[in-house]
Amino acid sequence: MLVLGTDQATKWLTWRHFDGTVINEGGYILLGSARSWFAEPVPGAVANLVGIVLIAIGLAVLLRRPRRTAVTLGCGLVAAGWTSNLLDRVGLHEWTAPGSGRGVVDFIPSGGSSRCNIADFWIVLGLIVFGVEMLRRRRERRSPP
Repeated sequence: MLVLGTDQATKWLTWRHFDGTVINEGGYILLGSARSWFAEPVPGAVANLVGIVLIAIGLAVLLRRPRRTAVTLGCGLVAAGWTSNLLDRVGLHEWTAPGSGRGVVDFIPSGGSSRCNIADFWIVLGLIVFGVEMLRRRRERRSPP
């Protein structure tokens, strides 16, 4: 709830009070030309559905057995951030940014004309927590008892 709450509240606030807020109709910048799929009605809906399925599968695998806290926390942050952005795409943007087109509310400058949001920071934090835990675990396996 912390991830969804902070992300959606900042999107709501910045849409109303910050001139640099934009609606990102495309997907994540690393998707390259596939970003445009998110902006189209049918491919965008399919891409969103695929995202929802991937999150559900990832959480099912994660929760299938007990994991270290850092793994659960890192993966949970990624899933929650991704979910918050997907919620924008499937209609929550009507609350956070009324009158806007379908897409994700972005407002934090992230290089050039690109923008990001708080969900993206939660996703990056989750990846860092997960990555650090994987490196620590790898070191444990290599060191003799």
